[in-house]
Amino acid sequence: MRGVLHGIPDSHDDSIQEEDERDELLDLHLVDNDEVDPEEAPTELRPKILHLVIDADLWTKPWMGWCSTYALLLLFFSIYRWSALGDLISMYGSVKDSALSLRVGVLFLGFMEDVVCTTYFACVLWIFDLVKQAISVRCKHQGGRQHAAFEKRRRIARITCKTATFLMSWLLFVATVAPFVADMLLVRLREMRFSFDIVTMAINESEYISAAPIATEEFNAGYANAAVVVIVATVFALGRTELRRADLAHWDPTHAVVHAALLQLTTPSSRLCGNKLDQCSGHGYKYDKLTSDEGKIKSKEAVKVPNSNSDVKTTLYRRASQAAVLLLGLVGFPMFVVGVSSSSSPLVAYSALNATLNQLFRQILLPSQEEFKQDPDNPPNVIVLAVESFRYHDSRYLVGQEDPSNLFKGSNITVTPNFDRWAKRGVAFRNMWSSSPTSRSLESILFAQVPYDSVATGTAGGKEDTELSGLPQLFSAKGYETYFTTGCALNYDGWDVFIPSHGYENVWGRVQMWNLAETDMGITPDQWDGPEKRRFPWGVHDDVSFQLVGDLLLNKTKEQNGRIHEPFHDRPTWYAESEKPDFTALYEGLERADTVKNYLEMRYFTDMELGKFMDRMEAEGVLNDTIVVIVGDHGRAPEVRNSDTRDVSVTRVPATIVAEGRLGSSVGLVIDDAVEHYDLLNTLADITGVPTGVFVQNGVGRSLKRKIPFGERVVFSNNPTRKMSVVRGHQRLRYDRVGDSVLLHNADTDHDMQVDLFPNLTRDEQMEWLAWRDIGRDISRYYLERWDGKCLLAVNCTDS
Repeated sequence: MRGVLHGIPDSHDDSIQEEDERDELLDLHLVDNDEVDPEEAPTELRPKILHLVIDADLWTKPWMGWCSTYALLLLFFSIYRWSALGDLISMYGSVKDSALSLRVGVLFLGFMEDVVCTTYFACVLWIFDLVKQAISVRCKHQGGRQHAAFEKRRRIARITCKTATFLMSWLLFVATVAPFVADMLLVRLREMRFSFDIVTMAINESEYISAAPIATEEFNAGYANAAVVVIVATVFALGRTELRRADLAHWDPTHAVVHAALLQLTTPSSRLCGNKLDQCSGHGYKYDKLTSDEGKIKSKEAVKVPNSNSDVKTTLYRRASQAAVLLLGLVGFPMFVVGVSSSSSPLVAYSALNATLNQLFRQILLPSQEEFKQDPDNPPNVIVLAVESFRYHDSRYLVGQEDPSNLFKGSNITVTPNFDRWAKRGVAFRNMWSSSPTSRSLESILFAQVPYDSVATGTAGGKEDTELSGLPQLFSAKGYETYFTTGCALNYDGWDVFIPSHGYENVWGRVQMWNLAETDMGITPDQWDGPEKRRFPWGVHDDVSFQLVGDLLLNKTKEQNGRIHEPFHDRPTWYAESEKPDFTALYEGLERADTVKNYLEMRYFTDMELGKFMDRMEAEGVLNDTIVVIVGDHGRAPEVRNSDTRDVSVTRVPATIVAEGRLGSSVGLVIDDAVEHYDLLNTLADITGVPTGVFVQNGVGRSLKRKIPFGERVVFSNNPTRKMSVVRGHQRLRYDRVGDSVLLHNADTDHDMQVDLFPNLTRDEQMEWLAWRDIGRDISRYYLERWDGKCLLAVNCTDS
């Protein structure tokens, strides 16, 4: 049986009405339920059930187009989200986070976001179908009444209508699902999230796209998913073009909701009209069950026009109610979903994210406010963790699955799973450079300088009478309590004088760590050098350092600068006896295999303790009010006897900024452009704000929040005992203080500097690199003179 919309027909419509329009007035002959005998044999019963389903009145319902549209799009979203669910959760959490309750929460929130997205999709199609219907009716009644002219006009209108329907349906479907599919694909392949910023970047950097390290498998996956989108979009568009009930203009959902509500509110006497409230109230639209005999008669009944104040009020009430339903569906429910997403944990909100809806809503689905936003009355803690001897190529996440220099020797190992896990929850820097060794990286991190260009470091002797301005001065001016902690001896390279003389109010070294560990951790004096081996010649092990730094942060809830030092063979007994990953693939066959094995195991140890520290801070709720910078102070190259000869291993380090709830859409971002230790000061100042009053600083860094085109930024990374270097993009030029010898190589694809690119450059390109070399020399000379003249903050040294 069919629902028919009653109206006033044209005088000549009956004579030239389309065959399929006449069919709308015919009653379907259905199989009655009593024709199916449950006692019948299954082989005889199946055809009858199939016939019953095919002939069911369900397929003729006017709301079938809406139902099929919602079902297709929600099923499409759900299949893709389910296929990437494990990758989504692991991207922002760990194995222990994959609980059933978490998965249910992710799927439920994701489904609500999908419903909102599908509602907007369906409403756009509905508006299109209504406009199309109005235009068709208008065209149908224009022109003469000659049968030939009418038939020609009707054919043209039908072709145009079907073409427009197909194109609109296909394009809108692709536009709706493409961002979502791209997002799920990026999550599975690259552990990245989609945004239109990526598209903008790809367009702006189109000339470099061909050089991007994209694997064949990634191309194939992209083609396969694109094919799926095209096929499903085509099927959907063909269905809407060929199936009359797919036209959403056949049913008004707001009318249906209001009609159902009014039926519940009417009195029994008003229901005597046979549940035809529209007819009783004078409203002209209703759905009625017709037989083939009475259909033609009833189709010509005139629409009742409201002719009383009661009818006018009823009509106005209906229209207002329909507008309220529309507002609830397009504004009310989406606002509710945004609220649920924003109040959910970051893990649930990011995992459930519908990228299409998030881009449509300008990324307000994320559980955060503006990027790095903070309350001036409740500033965040700031921690800088400089991890000893932490080189870039220990992190599989930063090196990438392509591993262009084969640093992981074809294995799927990562030496730093915890750093990788937290880097995915923050902003990571895969092209961060340092100056070696330790004290030089300290100068750059704390004071944003190219380090003192001498075999002796800037910290040597303490430099009490040299005025400096950097991180400790910045945060002291902002009212922070400043701490500097290290597990090693403070008398190393004059730190015991240099650190407290240049801004730090509280300085902890290994002696302070020993005392705190005995009072707070219950470590007895005999355990330091006994079988437990809780310390080693440099100081305390990282398990003790991270525990005490965590205690400090929990107790003080103030800013903490943490520093950890680690050699490669000494370790606490408990870790020496524990089971460790098999890193054989990374050192097997090497001349110094034992040294590399020790390095990898101790790097894993430090990473494990880092993970425990971060997890503890998260569990205690401190991480939500804390900005954490994790960076290697420099790298090492245990594969060779003189570590400094493997330049890239020594000077390229990993880094990430973790700021839960403050990074917005930047979570998971990996910055590939060249950056340096000395950029951290300006970045933290940009994040937390520059203090009021005077803050003088003479560093060379820039804020990493500020975007510039890839490759335009250069950084200077020096090891005064060997070479100086300038890095631009992925290319690194190595040079001396004097002399013309230079070496240019690609730090990504040629980690061990086997291919010199400089001779193959054009003359202009060579001169450009040499100009940067000269600038690097000038900057190093500038800081050397300023340090020696004790005039770093003066306008010129003659005024100091």
